[in-house]
Amino acid sequence: MIKTFKQVISWFDRIAERTVTDKSQLRKAIILMRGSLLTGLFMLNYLVVSLLIEFKAGIAIMPIEAALFLSLPILFYLRVSQKIIGHLFITIGWAFGIGLVVYSGGFYSPVMPWLTLLPICAILFLGRREAWIWAFILLATLLVMAGYWYNVGEYVKDYNTNTDIFFYTNCYSGLIFIYLMLSLIFEIRLTKAYQEVENQNMALAEEKKKSDDLLLNILPSEIADELKLHGKSKAQSFDQVTVLFSDFVNFTGISELMSPTELVEEIHKNFTVFDSIMEKHGIEKIKTIGDAYMAVCGLPDEKPDHAERCIRAAFEIQSYVENSNSKFKIRIGINSGPVVAGIVGVKKFAYDIWGDTVNTANRMESNGEDGKINISGSTYELIKNKFRCTHRGKISAKGKGEIDMYFVEHSISNT
Repeated sequence: MIKTFKQVISWFDRIAERTVTDKSQLRKAIILMRGSLLTGLFMLNYLVVSLLIEFKAGIAIMPIEAALFLSLPILFYLRVSQKIIGHLFITIGWAFGIGLVVYSGGFYSPVMPWLTLLPICAILFLGRREAWIWAFILLATLLVMAGYWYNVGEYVKDYNTNTDIFFYTNCYSGLIFIYLMLSLIFEIRLTKAYQEVENQNMALAEEKKKSDDLLLNILPSEIADELKLHGKSKAQSFDQVTVLFSDFVNFTGISELMSPTELVEEIHKNFTVFDSIMEKHGIEKIKTIGDAYMAVCGLPDEKPDHAERCIRAAFEIQSYVENSNSKFKIRIGINSGPVVAGIVGVKKFAYDIWGDTVNTANRMESNGEDGKINISGSTYELIKNKFRCTHRGKISAKGKGEIDMYFVEHSISNT
């Protein structure tokens, strides 16, 4: 029996799905279809009750009302407007409900509370506007009925009054069941709505995390936060940072012996390791230009040991290139001093640094040697008590004149 009932409900649902395309309206249509079925079955139940209590009006009205409710799904099948069907459902309940109330005790009838379902059905099947309309119709009906009975002063009980207890118990039991069903519908829909919102929030949070992670691959976290908050980022000056440049030796010559795919893969492999080394030492990668790799330590967060961090990172880069069967050899140049940092452009923007410190770091790299870490005098003064260095003397650098340069040999603690 239960299986058959579920199959009937499923059939009704499919009729609604073929008729209604809008998702929000489809939910209302399905509730309307199921409500029609359940209400029709309730009317058949109350036909039996009417026979038991000898309720003549009920015996006459219930079969007609049950037939009308059970036929509403046919209107869906005939593609009648959902709004029309919803209004028909409520109108049938309103009209026949008044008839039953009149012949079963008026305001004292156990059928009277059933009329309160009309606005609830309207909001379930139609919408808030229609619920207000039916609430006013019901209120007007009650006022008219109150005026009628106030003047006439007579309530009709067209049934066997010896069955009052059974009649009242049956009516209120059914009403309690209906309110429970409606509450469950509200609760289920509310739960689903919360779940949908939660799922959407989780999906949005996941997408936001992807966007944030992508942004953090381009910009320092503080700059990314400022950009998200204000839509722009101001350039900042930093008095003491250390800039690191690396470059592959004879890159052009070696690249001519490799296919473009092999070349890109080799650069990617090396730079991926470089990135992890920078992250380990708290150094901010700035950019790559071809085979050149540029990073800075001491911004946007100040670090008093910025020069030392860059030297240790340079040793790790050097060690990796020498021991990884890389096709390249590397030069590394380091310089310390003030820079200005900020975002360039509004499209495909990039965080960059400017100043003489950057230019000098670049000259340290270009004037270095294979497998060596070449540093300037300013960097040497910051790390001379931590690392053993060899003074190269003053060396002419393009556009800079003669500059004191040093090769960093090893950490003093390793001697």
